[in-house]
Amino acid sequence: MVLTCVYTLVSTFFIYHKGEGMITLKRRLHILLILLALTTTMRAAQPDRIVTDGHMEHCGDSAFVMLTLNPEKMAVEAGQMMTIRPHLIGADHNVSLPAIHILGRHPYYRYLRGQQLASTNPKRDIYIWEKKRHDDEWQHYAQGLPFRPWMDSCRLVVIVEVSDECATTHHVIYTVVQEAQKKQRVRMSEPKPVTLTDSGTAYIQFPNNDTRLLPEWQQNKEELGKITESISKVLNDKSATLLRLHLHGYASPDGPLADNRRFASERVDSVKKYIVDHTPLAAYQIKTESTAEDWAGLLHHVEQCDDNRLPHRKEIIGIINDNMGADQKEQHLRTLYPEDYAYLLENVLPRLRRTDYQIDYTRREMMEQKPIIDSIWHMPDVTQHPSLSPEHIETYKPIVAVKTNLLWWAAAAPNIEFEVPFGKRRQWSVMAEMWCPWYVWHNNSRAYEVMLFGAELRHWYGTCRDKSRAPLTGLFLGLYAAGGKYDLEWNYKGDQGEFYSGGLTIGYSWPIHRRLNLELSGSVGALGGPRRHYKGMADDTRLVKEYNSSTFYAGPTKLKLSIVWLLGNKGQSITRRGMEKERQRNRKEIQKMNDMWEKVYKK
Repeated sequence: MVLTCVYTLVSTFFIYHKGEGMITLKRRLHILLILLALTTTMRAAQPDRIVTDGHMEHCGDSAFVMLTLNPEKMAVEAGQMMTIRPHLIGADHNVSLPAIHILGRHPYYRYLRGQQLASTNPKRDIYIWEKKRHDDEWQHYAQGLPFRPWMDSCRLVVIVEVSDECATTHHVIYTVVQEAQKKQRVRMSEPKPVTLTDSGTAYIQFPNNDTRLLPEWQQNKEELGKITESISKVLNDKSATLLRLHLHGYASPDGPLADNRRFASERVDSVKKYIVDHTPLAAYQIKTESTAEDWAGLLHHVEQCDDNRLPHRKEIIGIINDNMGADQKEQHLRTLYPEDYAYLLENVLPRLRRTDYQIDYTRREMMEQKPIIDSIWHMPDVTQHPSLSPEHIETYKPIVAVKTNLLWWAAAAPNIEFEVPFGKRRQWSVMAEMWCPWYVWHNNSRAYEVMLFGAELRHWYGTCRDKSRAPLTGLFLGLYAAGGKYDLEWNYKGDQGEFYSGGLTIGYSWPIHRRLNLELSGSVGALGGPRRHYKGMADDTRLVKEYNSSTFYAGPTKLKLSIVWLLGNKGQSITRRGMEKERQRNRKEIQKMNDMWEKVYKK
């Protein structure tokens, strides 16, 4: 287009100065057509794409949608909002993903004030100020969702809508980013160190009813040496890295449960303190836990004994497996089978007072990789469908309102008004009115004749005049002008004249039905005009003028309580209704997916 303009200016210059012989008009037309074709081809080769790249991936139980956006094509005006929403479309499914909203200045400040923007989902959607669209963090869209089998054959579609503050959609771009063609892919996971373990059991003895660790008491020195030697073996290995030491302390089932719970916990802490004092390990590298009474260990030893040592072995096993409390089990064993219990107390229960230890470590040369089988989708070139024409998606068409003032009817004054909204947001309207009481009675001695014509320009206030709000409703201010003539007579005396009026109007209109509004308004201004006073003679067949004068008044001029009937096509076109039904289904799908995501995130 620039080449065409330059060429036209240069050729015009030469023709103006050197005549038509320099270059013929026919040749100029040929060259101009060629340049236009080249310009069209160049523009077609570089389509205006908001989504320059995009794809969907399936990994495990999740699907991931990723888009790359072009910030140069995301510019909006101060009162506009661009919504970029990806859709996963299957044979019987249509899931809308969280959208990106590019906000102009007006909707951006509404968003900061916490006001709900039309057709948005504040729980998951992303809101970007138009001036920030060039930031790198906003040029890449990524969203994960739980994978469902129908997604194997779905399409990834991006719908871009540009709307104004009143939710009036101006144009829609329908972009097919990807046709899903599932293929299996096998890849290896990232190498991770293999965790090795070294474990054992130390039978560390403590004095009765005591939790102090005495290293030199009985065989404690040798038992503690098992743990320290295992730790030293790992620490001295240069290719090994010690991760954590686990200590699990056990107490035997003899004695009260409350005491055994305290003994098991405090004794394993004493072992931990000893290891911290005698090895390079820090306290945070040692994890401790305790079991108050090792009934599982007792059951195992009893099952291994023969009937000669435990004559009542089966009965003892029954007591151990019973659901009664720990202290009740011990009391039953003591009282019912004292000889068997004595054998357990001397030969089995001491083996249950122990400390199990486990050392977790890794070796540098030992790494593991696991095969990952997932699915990939073939991604063709990004295709973009033409924008839908604005006339097919207009929120509502202009309407005409027919009105009548109930207060004037109460004054026996027939009246009618017409009002038409206009403007981009339907925030302006023009109103025309007529008031015409025309009565003569009592042998022409009384007259009530007034002819009034007026017009008014109104401005309707409100953030949005969208499809969810009835037209011509809310607060308005108006500027009116009116004029007319009158003839008022009572008992053969009357006044005739013309009048002119102008001023300001303020009012409010409420919707009371789909096509009915109730309007209350009042006007202040000035009224004046010439006046002729007359007297009726000869049974009012002749009017005799007595004098002329003029009238002027400033103050309240009108008061209205009107019924408004809305005419015209207030509904939506077929295309618009279809889009709205689709949006409603999408909102339900979004809510379902949001609930699903909440459950996944909580886990």
